[in-house]
Amino acid sequence: MLEYFTPEDNDHHKQVRDITARLSNTPDDRNFTREEIGKVIEGINNNKASGEDGITAEINKLTFKMFPKSITAL
Repeated sequence: MLEYFTPEDNDHHKQVRDITARLSNTPDDRNFTREEIGKVIEGINNNKASGEDGITAEINKLTFKMFPKSITAL
């Protein structure tokens, strides 16, 4: 299963990784605001399964409510 779900790298994957590793620095770049991040987190469906890390939507929402500055900084 591991070989099926994680195929070997190819040139396309390497190019994408190289492009995304470079930081863009254009005049219109700006940081996300606390409000923008809060809206996204609140919009997460509580009925969806957690990811491999086991962090549920409720955990994300509670963490943001408790530590909005820290989550926004991340």
